[in-house]
Amino acid sequence: PDKSYPDMIMKSLPAVIITVEQAIDYIEKVALNYEGPLVIIATPIFSKFPLFDGFIYKRDKKKSEIVGYQCKLGRASPEEPAPKGISRGYLIRGKEPEQTNKVKGWEYLEKAEIIKLLGYSLEDLYPNEWPEIPSSNNSL
Repeated sequence: PDKSYPDMIMKSLPAVIITVEQAIDYIEKVALNYEGPLVIIATPIFSKFPLFDGFIYKRDKKKSEIVGYQCKLGRASPEEPAPKGISRGYLIRGKEPEQTNKVKGWEYLEKAEIIKLLGYSLEDLYPNEWPEIPSSNNSL
C-alpha cells in the first residue's frame, strides 16, 4: 500500500485517563499499532481533564511529536505552559489575532495557522464568523 499519505485515527481517550502523562502514554501505545506516517487526533472524555481539549500526534519518516490544544471562545488563556512530552501548546479561540503570537508560552494562532493545523480535510471546521464573545473580566 501507498504510505506517502498518513493513516488518520480519531480516538476518545478512555475515561480512566485523567492526566497529560497518561494521555501521552496512551497515544504513543496506539501509535505502535501502525506503521509509516500517522496522525492521531485524541480527545479526553474526562470532563475535568487538565490543560488540554485535545492532542494531535504526528509521525512522518523522520520524527514524531505530540502537540496539545486548548479552545476558548472568550479571552481567557492557560495559566501554565505546556508540560514536558508536549512539543507545543496551541491556544485556539474566537476572533484570532492578526498574526500568531505567544501567550504564556502557548502559540496563539492566526487564521492561516489554524487552517494549516486543521489541514485540507478539516479546514471547513473553521467558522466563517465567530460568535460574539460574552462579557468577561478576563482580558489579554
